[in-house]
Amino acid sequence: MLLETYFGKRADESVWRSFDAMKTASALRESMWGMISELYLNAPGVDYVGPVPAEFDQRLVFTAAVGAKAKEPQAANEFIRYLTSPAAIAVMKANGLDAQQPR
Repeated sequence: MLLETYFGKRADESVWRSFDAMKTASALRESMWGMISELYLNAPGVDYVGPVPAEFDQRLVFTAAVGAKAKEPQAANEFIRYLTSPAAIAVMKANGLDAQQPR
């Protein structure tokens, strides 16, 4: 076996655990973990399986505000209103974001 050849002796349990951990890490490296919205799902060779199980899911919350010294505060407010509009939320959902109406 490879490990026995490398170490020059029979691999013990801790070596096997380390070997298994490295194989797992290698397999995880080969899978893509990222935000769904950042994946190009139509790329050749990419198979989107689905979101991670709920116990591993971490929601990201985006916030928006207009700075006190903004040069165009009205335009900034209009842009924020647009980002929270049903039309913008539909576009976000179509691109993998779990967008929701603001509270």
